[in-house]
Amino acid sequence: MLKKIFAKVGAWILLFAMMFTLLPQHVSASETVTPSKTKYTVILNGSRFFIHNEKTIGSAVGTEYFMTYTVKRATTVPEQHGLVGTEDPSRNFQYSNGGLMRYAGKDQIMLDEGATYFIKFTVAKGGFRYEITRAKGDDLTDLYMSKVVGEATDKMGYFGLQIAYGKGVDLELSNVRFYDKKGNDLGVKVERPSGVGYVMKGSSNLSKAKDLDHRYEVSLEKKRNIAISNVKIPTTSRVYLEYKVESAEYLLNQEGISISDDPESDYPHRNGALRFKTYKQIGNQIDMLDVGAEYIISIDRQKDNCYVLVQKKKDGKTTSTLLSSEFGTYKESFDFISLWFGAGGDTEATFKLVDFRIYDANKNNLGVQTNVASTIMHYGEMEDYAGCEATYYCKKNGNLMALYGNQSMKYTTDETTEDATYRISENVMKAKFQDGEKKYDYLFKRITDSDNNEYERLYTYQVSFVTGTDAEIDTQTLTNKTGYSALRPTDPKMENYDFEGWFTKDGEEYDFEQIVTESKTLYAKWSGDGGIIFTANDEPVKGAFDATYIFIGSGAVLLVAGLAVCVVFIRKGIKDGNSKKKTNKKN
Repeated sequence: MLKKIFAKVGAWILLFAMMFTLLPQHVSASETVTPSKTKYTVILNGSRFFIHNEKTIGSAVGTEYFMTYTVKRATTVPEQHGLVGTEDPSRNFQYSNGGLMRYAGKDQIMLDEGATYFIKFTVAKGGFRYEITRAKGDDLTDLYMSKVVGEATDKMGYFGLQIAYGKGVDLELSNVRFYDKKGNDLGVKVERPSGVGYVMKGSSNLSKAKDLDHRYEVSLEKKRNIAISNVKIPTTSRVYLEYKVESAEYLLNQEGISISDDPESDYPHRNGALRFKTYKQIGNQIDMLDVGAEYIISIDRQKDNCYVLVQKKKDGKTTSTLLSSEFGTYKESFDFISLWFGAGGDTEATFKLVDFRIYDANKNNLGVQTNVASTIMHYGEMEDYAGCEATYYCKKNGNLMALYGNQSMKYTTDETTEDATYRISENVMKAKFQDGEKKYDYLFKRITDSDNNEYERLYTYQVSFVTGTDAEIDTQTLTNKTGYSALRPTDPKMENYDFEGWFTKDGEEYDFEQIVTESKTLYAKWSGDGGIIFTANDEPVKGAFDATYIFIGSGAVLLVAGLAVCVVFIRKGIKDGNSKKKTNKKN
């Protein structure tokens, strides 16, 4: 009697530790067992399943395996279930040809909603021994399986719960664990000869992506066979979809998730796969278009199958559903996930979905598109940063801010250049530097910092050079990639003249350290014998006193220039006099 009391107390402590993870160890009557810290969720929808350890620790007599789980939801339960030990978990009936099942007929003692179970399997000669304790509320009960079927073997290395028969099973088990007595996780796997069995690490409770600043509004009117999908390729196998139904009027009979490489087709799953639910009649009771409801959908693209978990929240109540009906041929390589409503010529819908977004497990926004005419509005962080790539220049402090399409940036002052990353949302730019984050007001043409310093956007500019000789210097094109300081070219040469530098059209010597904010032409300045100094214009030199040059010189040179002007005036006067004489003769 005392031994039985100790055994119950040990199991009670074990269950308490498993449910609340408050105790590092639980104690049985004879030994200390450490529960695994890795928990799984198992969702079943079908008619026959076997939930078992994924890894084996052998089949030597006395080897112990442990399993725990809580029945979170039992919408429909099977006609038969029991404990199975087998050497081959993949076979259709695990308890035949090297397996054994202990079960309790139609009594649902292992699938009581809200109950938590602790099971210990011990490999024995010719089969296995088991211990089952069920906890629900304040009740703690040991369970016994009276029926046995199968053929025992000495090679049993897989143990678990078999669920079989019935019109359909709709179950969710939480806190599922398989482990050895040292607490090593043995993994969880579901064999599913008939139905969909989904295993996921952790809880099935899905949470919205709080750090993803992208939201879409999708509106359409009287459309048929609607697919709303991602635009960009996911970087992870798991993809998430969120939305809220603001308004909806429709006559539909099918909803689901399509996986394909042809998202813009009228039926994307024609050459892909569909996980869906079909209603008997066309109507307005589609579960995934419930006005006021919020949805989070997890699409887990595994190697051999794709699992779609739909979580719905409305009026404070949250429900989860595994889409179990399958159509088409699934491939792990399919990259486009579509929210699907259809499914025929007589079905159509008008609705408005808000806070819509599709993203992968790395929180990458994947964009939104539809296969029918619709209105899509985007809110939040900028979708495409390619258009942001530019350099901004502040004339007041002389600093530069270079933004790049990969969301990296460089901030340059007279002394340093700092690297940072940036993101833009609702005209606010947040730049993350090594020493912290800074905020800026962002407009396409201008960025303003907290001190009201304005950085003007620089565009593509060209700097041309005129030498005044037959030699040509290549025009420099300045962009965000090249930088906005022109490079000083090699000094040009002219026979009998010395090169004095590059000047603007206003006669100012050009500083090659300055930032170029507009296209410009620079002119070579020359000096020669006798104090002659001139700046090249846009024509090649033809002579020392060519009219295409601006002359600045000594008094002697100015005197010569003056005489030349006098000669021009004298010749002009004589010409005018002769013209008058000719006119008089005609009169």
